[in-house]
Amino acid sequence: MSREELESAVRELETENLMLKSAVLRAREELTKQREGLRETYEAAEKEGESIANHLTRRVNAVREQKARLETQLHKEEAMKEEQEQKLLKLKLSSSKLSKCVQREEEETLTALTNRLQQLQTQRQNFENLLLEQSSSLQQLQELVDSFQTQTRCNEGLRVSHEGCSEADRDSNSVAADAIAPAEQHADPASDPQEMLQYLKQEVAFVEGLQREAFERGERYKLRRQELEQRISHAECERRSNRHSLEGIHQELVETTATVSELASAAELAMETQIDRQIHVRGCTGSFTSGSREFQTPSRFKESPKGPATNSAQLQSNSPSSKK
Repeated sequence: MSREELESAVRELETENLMLKSAVLRAREELTKQREGLRETYEAAEKEGESIANHLTRRVNAVREQKARLETQLHKEEAMKEEQEQKLLKLKLSSSKLSKCVQREEEETLTALTNRLQQLQTQRQNFENLLLEQSSSLQQLQELVDSFQTQTRCNEGLRVSHEGCSEADRDSNSVAADAIAPAEQHADPASDPQEMLQYLKQEVAFVEGLQREAFERGERYKLRRQELEQRISHAECERRSNRHSLEGIHQELVETTATVSELASAAELAMETQIDRQIHVRGCTGSFTSGSREFQTPSRFKESPKGPATNSAQLQSNSPSSKK
């Protein structure tokens, strides 16, 4: 090879070296730009991951607070439900006791009234029999008095003819007076029927008062029973409403637990994606650094052959000069 060819080869190698150096510089610039972009994306990803994690933690905390509040409300509702059930049981027991007491008192009052009516009926029958006996005795006494009056009239007409029998007439008058006195004494009970009727009326009024009192007590017991039934129905309605509210709270609690689990899984997924991004970013940076090293090593390998080439060219140029 001539010297010109060697010089042209050296120039080509120098231009190629310059081109390679400029390519390396451009690659380094692109690498720095890509590193900056990766750093920016990594920072943005970190910020986004932190914001997502913070949002998810806030959401999880809020859901946990809501869950705790719902659990406390559920415990309160269950305690209220137990209290309402105890009240309902007490009301049912009191209603059954009251109904039994009312039934027993009604039976007792009914038996007492029937016994009293039987006694009054027997007394009335006795009084009627007594009145019949007294009326028959009064009729007998009236007949005796009429016969005695006829005898006295006959005796007065025959007084003149029968003067010797005056003493006997006096005795008979005394006997008649004695008979009239018992008649008057027997006539006194004639006013007794009125008293008996008044007594019977009083007894009937007393029995009617007892009946009215028993009826009023029965009405009061009925009202009390209706009130207890209304209270029992109201308690049952409250129990049903509490049961519906408890079912709603249970459903809401299940939904909150589901949302908590979903949010926890979302947080775990976000953390995994963030870790994957970090791993990917680190892998990308490692590949870029390895690429830069590859870019640097060929230049060195290419520069090293240039040195022997120049040395060989110098030796060849020196050899002709030595020959000359």
